[in-house]
Amino acid sequence: ASCTCVGGWRGPDCALECPGTNLFPCTLHGKCTIDAKCECDSLYRGDACEYQCPDVLGIPCGARGICNATGQCECNDGYRGTTCMDECPGGA
Repeated sequence: ASCTCVGGWRGPDCALECPGTNLFPCTLHGKCTIDAKCECDSLYRGDACEYQCPDVLGIPCGARGICNATGQCECNDGYRGTTCMDECPGGA
């Protein structure tokens, strides 16, 4: 017989707890996989999807950079600011 896991519990005997808490797996911003890891929604990062990326109209970092593991934008060359929407003077 196998167990049917509920809430944020996973694994063959439901002993693996998803990151976040068993009541709020993946901080409700992602899916908990069968091996109790979070697959975060597009705007969230972190082991428990606890960091929200700055966005412009739902696009992380305004498509002018990447959102790192702690929810901060790392802007492409020529851009800066929280959402990478500020152009650098002279474009560099």
